Amino acid sequence: MKGLGRAASLRFPEIDAVLHRERLDGRDKRLHRLAADALPDGAMLAIGATAFAIRGAAMLPWGPAGYGDPRRRPAGIVEVLTPPFTLAALGAGYAPLWHPTAQPAAEATEAALSGFPLE
Repeated sequence: MKGLGRAASLRFPEIDAVLHRERLDGRDKRLHRLAADALPDGAMLAIGATAFAIRGAAMLPWGPAGYGDPRRRPAGIVEVLTPPFTLAALGAGYAPLWHPTAQPAAEATEAALSGFPLE
């Protein structure tokens, strides 16, 4: 896959193996400590027990019912749930298809988010 340090295209079983290694640490979820400001739209991060999706200047809390109200994107290093292989695809221009509950964040601006807490 171009841009991922691979000499040739990978087959689906190879992609699955890479993603599996990047998702798990033994039987536990593997978290990747990365800079929040470098994450592409669609990246998922964990703050405490809550998962958030990055969308523009916002992060959206995620739960079984969909996405919650937008919050300000955190600064600094965060724990990322999204595997690096997937982050590379998102960063190369792959656009996620957002659930309808995430749509309000598309119109949110930095000013509108300035009052939202990180937690």
